[in-house]
Amino acid sequence: MENAAILAAENSSLWAANEKAKKQRQQKRKYICQERISRSSEVQEIQNQVTIEEVVQNQVIKQVQAPALTHALPRCSGCRSLNHIFNKCPER
Repeated sequence: MENAAILAAENSSLWAANEKAKKQRQQKRKYICQERISRSSEVQEIQNQVTIEEVVQNQVIKQVQAPALTHALPRCSGCRSLNHIFNKCPER
């Protein structure tokens, strides 16, 4: 009987600790910024640098890339003409 009372007390303390841990996990957290806050002019300069770098990279990539492959025109499988496809073939 004593074991049951001890287990019940232990169980209730564990439930209370679990509920407290749940509440702590669900609370919203506020973080303090560790880095220096930038001024708007600094942010704009950084954005301009990034866009200039992107433009230069895009131009280099365009020069390096091979021209796009073009597909052959569709050909009619009935008369082998390039003017239409088999569904619209006049000889069918």
